[in-house]
Amino acid sequence: MNGMEAARRIRALVPESKIIFLSQESSADVIEEALNTGARGYVVKTQAESQLLATMTRRSRKLFLDRPSRKYGFTLPSECDPR
Repeated sequence: MNGMEAARRIRALVPESKIIFLSQESSADVIEEALNTGARGYVVKTQAESQLLATMTRRSRKLFLDRPSRKYGFTLPSECDPR
């Protein structure tokens, strides 16, 4: 099973999964296919050092800051929001 198929299966079983691809493939077609699986991000290994942390930080902010406020009906004080 390749990463595309794994992402499709994971999303089918757990739709709220947050998937970020890390690959050495940089062709637009492959990136588009990966994102069409429902992945939230795609990082090319040659750019991993600079992009991986930024991508994961953006995704985790969305997961941990945006989601609880909608789910539990509260908002975070502006000084707690690192965006």
